[in-house]
Amino acid sequence: MPPALLIVILVLLAVLGGCAWPAARLLRQARSDRRYRAAGAARELAWEQLTRSLHVQTLVLANSGLGIAHIRERRIQWANPRWAEIFGVRPEQLAGASMAPFHQDAAAFEAFGRTGYATIEREGRFSGEIRFRRADGSPFWGFLIGSQLVSGKPEEGAIWCLEDVTAKVEAQQELDDALRLNQRLIAASPTGIALYRAADGACLLANEAAAKAVGGRVEDLLRQNFRRIPSWVGCGLLDQAEAALATGAEQVLETTLTTGFGVTRTLACTFVPFESRAERVLLLMMSDVTERTLATAGLRESQERYRAVVEALNEGLLIVGPDQRYDYCNSRLAAMLGYSVEELLGQYRTFIVAEEDLGVLEARRASRLPGAAESYELRLKRKDGKTLEALMSVAPIQDARGRFVASPVLVTDISVRKQSERERDQLMMELEQKNKELETLVYVASHDLRSPLVNIQGFSQRLGRSLDEVERQMESCGSIEDLRIAAQPLLRERMPAALEYIRASGVKMDAIINGLLRLSRAGRMLLHSEALDMNRVLEASAAAMAFQLQEAEGTLELDDLPPCQADPAQTAQVFSNLLDNAIKYRRPDQPLRIRVSGRLQGALAVYSVEDNGIGINLEHRARIFDIFQRLDPQGPTRGEGLGLTLVRRMVERNGGRIWVESAEGPGSRFCVELPAV
Repeated sequence: MPPALLIVILVLLAVLGGCAWPAARLLRQARSDRRYRAAGAARELAWEQLTRSLHVQTLVLANSGLGIAHIRERRIQWANPRWAEIFGVRPEQLAGASMAPFHQDAAAFEAFGRTGYATIEREGRFSGEIRFRRADGSPFWGFLIGSQLVSGKPEEGAIWCLEDVTAKVEAQQELDDALRLNQRLIAASPTGIALYRAADGACLLANEAAAKAVGGRVEDLLRQNFRRIPSWVGCGLLDQAEAALATGAEQVLETTLTTGFGVTRTLACTFVPFESRAERVLLLMMSDVTERTLATAGLRESQERYRAVVEALNEGLLIVGPDQRYDYCNSRLAAMLGYSVEELLGQYRTFIVAEEDLGVLEARRASRLPGAAESYELRLKRKDGKTLEALMSVAPIQDARGRFVASPVLVTDISVRKQSERERDQLMMELEQKNKELETLVYVASHDLRSPLVNIQGFSQRLGRSLDEVERQMESCGSIEDLRIAAQPLLRERMPAALEYIRASGVKMDAIINGLLRLSRAGRMLLHSEALDMNRVLEASAAAMAFQLQEAEGTLELDDLPPCQADPAQTAQVFSNLLDNAIKYRRPDQPLRIRVSGRLQGALAVYSVEDNGIGINLEHRARIFDIFQRLDPQGPTRGEGLGLTLVRRMVERNGGRIWVESAEGPGSRFCVELPAV
């Protein structure tokens, strides 16, 4: 019971018992005492004292914060306004009313009769919290104190004082419920919890999880003093506990210790200092992380083995995360591209992709089915700007909901293989070209060489017949003069003409054979590929042909040309032949104009030699590069038909190609494509 309430009740009882009730007895005595009635002065004094006492009593009862009532035989004899207010009725409704309606039910009324009223009759006093009901039916808690009106006479009833303590009782109930809940939570918590008193180190509380964590029992922990636990000293727990108390700050520690119960554990501990009821205490929360630590160690060991395997791979490994950035790459990939691992981590997924293959990458991503693995070739850009040809093997990973998690990419350097394939293709192309040339040689041997050979054979036979005719004339003619006259047509006309045809056919055969030898040598020449300054190459070629240009009254315009990678001698020969052809096949009715230009196109340098000459008819374009093919064999321009064949052979041997863009009339444009530097 609150001390203030007790003081108020005692004052009221003192007033009622020491003032009001003696005055009433004085009044009864005054009415029966003739001597008192006869004594006027005494009577007036008594009436004055009685009036004053009754006034004080009335004021106290009317203004009291407590409900006060006189109850006899379980009925209200009298009650002050506060009593009526507490029960929600008017004061005049209480006189003679039974207390039964104000209890929860009849059973509660009878139970209070056996406890409250019985205690009053037996001991003279009663106090306690009782559950009542207001007139509107709403329940409330009241703190009730009762005392016999006249000591030793329970039949006179009792004076009862009532205070509405509903809020206090309900708050206490909530507090009790919270305490019980906390106790259950602490007991059921998987986290070990122990509470120590800072002053003497005694353990005030411990749950089963704490006992299990150290391999003991709750009773064992409650007998411990944390400052006297030997295992706390070496593992740092004692230092952290004292640090928490000294600083007032939370301390966290993960440590391995062998407890006093002979158990080795790895514990994650948190010390939290605070004050409770003016007493400093230390809360310890601990979790047994032994299995987690072992699992982590095993996982770390597994990761190290995996990392060792990954780092030992001859292929590069790249992992693209959900944000489309590089989450991981091995050192092999970094070395392949000329970067450090740190430079690659966090970069966007297209960082290492060559610009010309970005479209290929996006097309692959767009066409790939979710979660489907695939492999494709892609060109990657190294840090030094060079290109690396790689085989990308992609295997996307998805979670249970089908969402993208990561994409491991195995990067295989196929530059050597691709170079071998290009060399193979080049060899196959050269083989095909050689086969074609062999076919041409067979054709030449069967056609071009046969024609002069037939001439030689025919005119040799004609020459033989002429000699036979001379012999016959020598036998038939009688004199030298007759023989001279008869043989003169043979010796001066037929036989010299036959010899001239035989000589011309021999010259033609010699030219064909020399052309074939030159073509053969062009295919066997050793290449010395190097970076060429094409401006200097063309300037040298132009200087060598300055006389021909002046004779043709032509001009040569050289643009700024990109460099290329090729054999210098053969490259100079290629452009010299093209310039020579432009001069040879010029138009006689206008000044010759030649322009040489160039541009870079990816990994290639493309050069153009343009002129305003006679041009090339569309039907002749396909065969102008064939051996012994001339646009106009009977025209004024002399040649063997080997120039463009040699040009194509040298360009292709240097890893390039040549083609013509022309039409008859407006001139020609020969395009040469060579590897760029």
